[in-house]
Amino acid sequence: MSDEVPVRLEDLQIDEIQELLEEEGIEATVEQVRMITAFVTSVGGLENAQGLFDEIRQLRPAA
Repeated sequence: MSDEVPVRLEDLQIDEIQELLEEEGIEATVEQVRMITAFVTSVGGLENAQGLFDEIRQLRPAA
């Protein structure tokens, strides 16, 4: 059993989020990170944001 506490987006600073994205090979400006953070917060967190993107992917017509 892990004693690690999950990190919440709301607990991170913009520059910390930007660094995490860069570690994944994603380059984002400070303004883009702010918009991502605002979006995730507005939909109720990362899990809800992921669910929303999954729904959008299902609505896209097959290419």
